[in-house]
Amino acid sequence: KIKILVMVFKRILHPVGQGAFFTEQFLDESGKVVYNVAYDCGSYTSQPNLLEYEIRNTFEKNAHIDLLFISHFDEDHVNGLMTLQNQTKLDKDTKVIIPFKYPYLLMVMDDDYPTLARFVMRMFNSGARVIGVDEYIDENRQGESIEIDRLDSSITLGGKNVIRLDKVLWYYYPFMLPDQSSLQKVFEGKVKGIVNLDDPNEILTKRKELRNIYKTIGKTKGGVTRINVNALFMLSFPAVNVACNTNIWHQINLKGNVAPTCFYTGDSNLKGNGYDEVKQKVTDILDIYSKGSKVWMMQVPHHGSDKCFPDKMADRSDGFSECAFVNCNPWHRQQVFDSSIIGEFTHNNKTLLLVTECYHSRVEVIAELFKIKRDNDVDG
Repeated sequence: KIKILVMVFKRILHPVGQGAFFTEQFLDESGKVVYNVAYDCGSYTSQPNLLEYEIRNTFEKNAHIDLLFISHFDEDHVNGLMTLQNQTKLDKDTKVIIPFKYPYLLMVMDDDYPTLARFVMRMFNSGARVIGVDEYIDENRQGESIEIDRLDSSITLGGKNVIRLDKVLWYYYPFMLPDQSSLQKVFEGKVKGIVNLDDPNEILTKRKELRNIYKTIGKTKGGVTRINVNALFMLSFPAVNVACNTNIWHQINLKGNVAPTCFYTGDSNLKGNGYDEVKQKVTDILDIYSKGSKVWMMQVPHHGSDKCFPDKMADRSDGFSECAFVNCNPWHRQQVFDSSIIGEFTHNNKTLLLVTECYHSRVEVIAELFKIKRDNDVDG
């Protein structure tokens, strides 16, 4: 077997306190960026301009964003999106993945989600493709691997569908767990025959009527009307024929010939059966596309809230993930981080990386990606 260097992969878990800003970049041998990927962009921080600094320090002016995943609509996950767009380039080749079946409907929800509504409107005007995820897609379907260039707003992700980056032999698997409290189905029934929810122009034309229907059936929490508050999970992993030489920096330096597979969980609640459900989904996908490789690092859900934390995650014998990280701000007045989870990881001798507002808490993962070519393989 021959190993051929394909790309250098770089993941950064940015120290923005309670919020989330995670980036993944793929660079060729000359150091040129081939793909820029981001997961969330927001923060509740006590340090002014902290998130803006991380954005500008990561992306050069007008750097192109290829994939942007938004886990959910809370401000501490989206309030940096305008800064991200001002610093970078989001255009017709940019794909924005949102945990809602009808993403353009967010344009009429500006009373409840002002930042996201403005951002989606900007994406519509720029020609960027905003793509929804349907939590109710049949899980028994085989699913497909969709090349990033084929992604379009007419496509709804979900089930076992994965996004493929052919140039770098990498996959992304965005999905949601069905939320039985979601009023998405009720809303669909109310607007059926009134508007085509896949047509952003028609949505804008009937903006007032849609907003009134939305407000009538939505759940209200803290003055915000919500139809779907489900979280978007996202699995990032290499193809099966890729070998990896991985380094991780987080005050300590860890090395290994491991695939830098990462499972992002957003503000999900994995108490109860939730953990076992996502574990099964992720395991099934890795069995299909990566011959059963393991999750290397996993995000602790909801900034380390004990209400959402599954005890199994800290148990090394569970075998689902090698290490974990939590993005939190233990000193913020609205912090939800429960320090007791540190003890659970320590007790089980499992690594937990704390990503706070402190610059030195940032996590950088660098991996050389090699394509495995057998001696008798024929090019082309």
